[in-house]
Amino acid sequence: MKSSKVAVDGEELASDFLENEGWEIIGRNVTYKIGEIDIIAQKTIPRGLGRANMVAFVEVKTRTSERDPRSAERAITTKKRKKIILASRMFLSKNKISACIARFDVIAITLKRSEEPEIRHYPNAFDASGAIR
Repeated sequence: MKSSKVAVDGEELASDFLENEGWEIIGRNVTYKIGEIDIIAQKTIPRGLGRANMVAFVEVKTRTSERDPRSAERAITTKKRKKIILASRMFLSKNKISACIARFDVIAITLKRSEEPEIRHYPNAFDASGAIR
């Protein structure tokens, strides 16, 4: 399977996964000169006595090989995290979104030949400085 097809399939699976978890997808493959964000999702969450808007910037990594089950997770380098962070700031600024809680998620997917894909979701996987949580 071509790597571009694998990536598209993975992003589709990740979007479906997030929607099933109550997220609304507000952006896919959002690209700026400084970087790209695979999926941007939002959800209203309880916060204190009220509610708050949470925006998740999601990096999706998809693999077809089961030889190294965590290779997708390791593919998200410090440089990649920094690009996602810069692109997220650009997205929030361009869309005039200021009153929100932003987080950075990772969804790693292993596509298996005769089984359902394995989807691993890491909410809040890294912070706004790029440090892994």
